[in-house]
Amino acid sequence: MHVRPVRKYKKPKYPTRMEVEKYPKLLMENLPPKWKYKTEIAGIVGFLLAVNCRTDYSILGSDIASDAPAIVAPIFENGDGYGSTGCVVINPPVFLSEEEAIAVINNLLKVKGFHLSENNIPMENITVYHNKLCAYQNPERTEIPGENRPLEVDAYDSNKKLAIEFVSKTDSDKFQKKERDCNYWISAYSYNIKGAAEELSRRVKEDGKGVYFGTFYDPVADVDNYDPNDWYHDYSEEKREKSKQILKEQVQDFVKWLKAQGVI
Repeated sequence: MHVRPVRKYKKPKYPTRMEVEKYPKLLMENLPPKWKYKTEIAGIVGFLLAVNCRTDYSILGSDIASDAPAIVAPIFENGDGYGSTGCVVINPPVFLSEEEAIAVINNLLKVKGFHLSENNIPMENITVYHNKLCAYQNPERTEIPGENRPLEVDAYDSNKKLAIEFVSKTDSDKFQKKERDCNYWISAYSYNIKGAAEELSRRVKEDGKGVYFGTFYDPVADVDNYDPNDWYHDYSEEKREKSKQILKEQVQDFVKWLKAQGVI
């Protein structure tokens, strides 16, 4: 058996979805005769056709109940999301700020009809565990205990109940799978930002309610033309722009996921 691409489709003998959309009464007028006399069946069919034949396919807005489990998108793995700082780093990473990232995300989602706020919004219906945090101020060390508390998302569309969180370098400690040991301080530190995003997504899936949730992360991109012998060239701007481009790819994959789910 040889697998070959289908190059030509025969026109189906049944009404296509496009034809039903143009003439919604088509199916109702062609119900089996016995169904027409069953008012319950006819009523159910009419309701289902009204739902499925509407021209606006968005299931956002008020379609998700406030106490329903959150619908969480997967992590779209574009970029390593990993970087190390401290000591003498020959090729230091460049991290995106939350403001830069949200601007990128917002611009791409705006054309799809979303209107996201750009402020941290406390979500009372998304309570997740925040890891303990360590603060070092010589000679004292301060440990902020971990606890379950509402998540403050980076952007939120209140009409369509879409919450967005961009996991940045500063967020990575809050959502890592493993909490830091505050008894030790070292000058070099690594940031597994993608891992923190995965952990946050898991926690929201377990405990979040009443929202559609998308998680993005800082790709921490490197450049292909890096020359370790070139001490005078600053690669920061190239890395920043490449990270923004990879973040756009995350958002584009998120949009594809929304379409595959029938959300947009």
